Amino acid sequence: MEEIEITPNAIKRMLDAVQADRDAKRVFLAMPREEQLLAILGMISFLNSSLANMQKDAIEYRNRRESQERDHGQRLVDTGERIAEGINNALSAKFGRWQRLADSILDKVITIVIIGILYLVFGGKLP
Repeated sequence: MEEIEITPNAIKRMLDAVQADRDAKRVFLAMPREEQLLAILGMISFLNSSLANMQKDAIEYRNRRESQERDHGQRLVDTGERIAEGINNALSAKFGRWQRLADSILDKVITIVIIGILYLVFGGKLP
């Protein structure tokens, strides 16, 4: 396995990337390498525990929402389905009357036009 050498320049770039303040940069760069590594590992463990807490909270929220939906007789849907339903409802409110118009009248108009064309094709005369 190849060893990765972390230069002081790389550490400075990393501190710039995370936007650490000047005092924190100075203190971190003054630390011995071992303490720097321990500080980085501590930050990683903090981030991992924060992520685990957020995942746990999301699971608890989902379980509560699903139990509320079950109690109220609603069907269980995930977030993607809820978004799709919202978009569908908004579009149907906007274009719904055109759909009803097309469903009720358009087929009759097309039928009349086709009958008229066939009448003309087979020798019918216009008045």
